[in-house]
Amino acid sequence: MMRVPCALLLAAALAAPASSQERPDLATLLVSVVDARTDAPLAYAVVSLAQVNLERFTDGRGRLTLPTLAPGRYDVLVRRLGFVPFRSQVTLTAGAPTVLDVRLSSVPQQLSRIRVTAAASCANPGPPDAIRDPDVFTLVSLLRENADRYRLLASQYPFVRIQARALGDLRDEAMFVERVDVTSFPSQTRSEYRAGEVVHRRGGLHTMGIPTILDLADDDFARSHCFFYGGATPHTTASGEETWLRLDVRADDKLNSPDVNGAFYLDSATAQLRKMDLELSRPDRLPRQLSTIATVHVSTAFVEIANGLSVIQQVCAVTRLRPSEKNADSASRALVPVELQQIVKYAFTKPPPDVPAQRTFEAPGWQPLTYLPRTAIWCEG
Repeated sequence: MMRVPCALLLAAALAAPASSQERPDLATLLVSVVDARTDAPLAYAVVSLAQVNLERFTDGRGRLTLPTLAPGRYDVLVRRLGFVPFRSQVTLTAGAPTVLDVRLSSVPQQLSRIRVTAAASCANPGPPDAIRDPDVFTLVSLLRENADRYRLLASQYPFVRIQARALGDLRDEAMFVERVDVTSFPSQTRSEYRAGEVVHRRGGLHTMGIPTILDLADDDFARSHCFFYGGATPHTTASGEETWLRLDVRADDKLNSPDVNGAFYLDSATAQLRKMDLELSRPDRLPRQLSTIATVHVSTAFVEIANGLSVIQQVCAVTRLRPSEKNADSASRALVPVELQQIVKYAFTKPPPDVPAQRTFEAPGWQPLTYLPRTAIWCEG
């Protein structure tokens, strides 16, 4: 065994940085979040300290430790999907940790009395008023909270989403698969939504950027759309029977260029976003080079990787083209390009608390130059 002189050990100890527990000049905040009605821990609640621009998830037991904070007064905000946000002030002192026990009350469920409204037009865009339309205001708030949670997950716990992709076109009652590949998307990717600027021109080419879940928390998206309650419908999922609440959105009528209309589906029990359907608005205002496009419809489904943490599971996009002049009398002959994406793996650089660094899913088994049944195009159902 190699012997190290005691003088060297003492010097190393003096040079090593002290841990937060050995720093009497620093403070620690211990947060515990539970359901006020059941006392059940609330996993992955979001704890924010405005003074230090800090946001973190609680772990799977609803707990969070924030060490190495400067002593002083902090404004604390705790949010969890389906619950009323909690706000408080705490004064942290050096040395002994400060314990904050948070009990969150669930959002009142009175949606059965909401009048379903047809999303026919959007003359007065913007978020619904909290006083005049409190229930739709609540739904929009829950939708934006879903987007904000995804933003925090993507920024604080970066990951790569790896998906199998099938490209082809719809022929009669089947999809002919022309190409199959594997694509990867970093979690921080976003399209930088701007109202009426869904179609971009770069280097002489036009690209179409359909808004993602990250864009839903953008104030510009809320200001340029109208929101309507579309009703509640039952759905069978892998975890059992759920009731989904539909929130319809429609682009501002005053936009003279394409944007998106759509529908978002929230689980009534957890407020988790389960699916979003978006379609291109004002296709008649597309650039001349894209004038053959009649409609673009993109559906995105989500899957939970932990209690209250959802990520994208699959994407289905269908682009319907206008019949060519030669075949103007037969709309059925117009091409219908289809793109399917199915998650095969998530890999976190830094996983959230109590979440595995990687998770794999069953691959769809698509093969090029083969046919898929019409049922595989799940967004057309």
